[in-house]
Amino acid sequence: MFRYLCLLAMLAACASAQPISLDRDLAKLVKSHKVPGAAVVVFSNDHILAPGVAGVREAGKPRPITLDDRFHIGSNAKAMLATGVAMLVESGQLRWNVLPPDVLQLADAYPSYANATLLTLLNHHAGFPAYGDTESPEWKVWAADRQYPAVDPLLRFSTFAFKQIPPYPPGKEFHYSNAGFSIAGAMVEKVSGMSWTTFLQQRLFGPLKMDAGFGWPTQALGHEETKAGVRLAIQDPLPPELLPAGDVQINAVDYAKFLQFHLRGLAGQDGLLKAATVKFLHTPIDSVGLGWGIRDFEGAVSSVHSGSAGTYYAVTVLQ
Repeated sequence: MFRYLCLLAMLAACASAQPISLDRDLAKLVKSHKVPGAAVVVFSNDHILAPGVAGVREAGKPRPITLDDRFHIGSNAKAMLATGVAMLVESGQLRWNVLPPDVLQLADAYPSYANATLLTLLNHHAGFPAYGDTESPEWKVWAADRQYPAVDPLLRFSTFAFKQIPPYPPGKEFHYSNAGFSIAGAMVEKVSGMSWTTFLQQRLFGPLKMDAGFGWPTQALGHEETKAGVRLAIQDPLPPELLPAGDVQINAVDYAKFLQFHLRGLAGQDGLLKAATVKFLHTPIDSVGLGWGIRDFEGAVSSVHSGSAGTYYAVTVLQ
């Protein structure tokens, strides 16, 4: 069982002239749950209402976490990739109903994937297995395969994935899968002419003035729980084929900038995307949007997601 450094971002519907510090409250939670540290930001669509930070960067050492420290947000980054895809749809470079093998020029896709569109990749209806970690059966089949050349890992993975018999009927059912976002990342690279990381930096992080990057943070460090107590985790990098499904590192305040952009769109305000497009990203099919789960939370319809790639844990709730 893991205990995590936790980045928690939530929306409050109230307003405040001055931000209210949650440091003291968060310190109690960090102590009671015996985690090294955590950061939290409560925000409206144009103000930071209540930030909080508590704990240390590394268990047993005195250096405290700050609000500038980056955390790895795991699958919460799926909403960022979906936002980037939406930009390409608005520009006419992609369509929600386009077939990924057509964009990627893949031959011999399994026939039933004719019902797997770009849209189904991002709302987990494309029929792929989870590819949740390197111990899953589907990942071991992929790792053992040697028939595809060692070219771009996302394109190679996409070629492999579309040739497998789908375990679920494409286009019909929700089954959470990292594969859809990896394939969507390959499509972003194909039509934009740049890596998916460069695309997000130039089209999303830069315009929103977000201090964000990729890979494992070196400030607030990931930890795991053992029988002997919490210890610093030895974390291997994620496989390159899975990076578009969740490999962003960011601090709590800059993460809130991305979430505030979505809140403004949900409130009808155009920005990097048209408000109608933002609302489309949060429109549920089987309680799932594009990079979001749509749930009732404390009496209000909410867009939610949690993410972890091992030793960090991130949660966000938008109302």
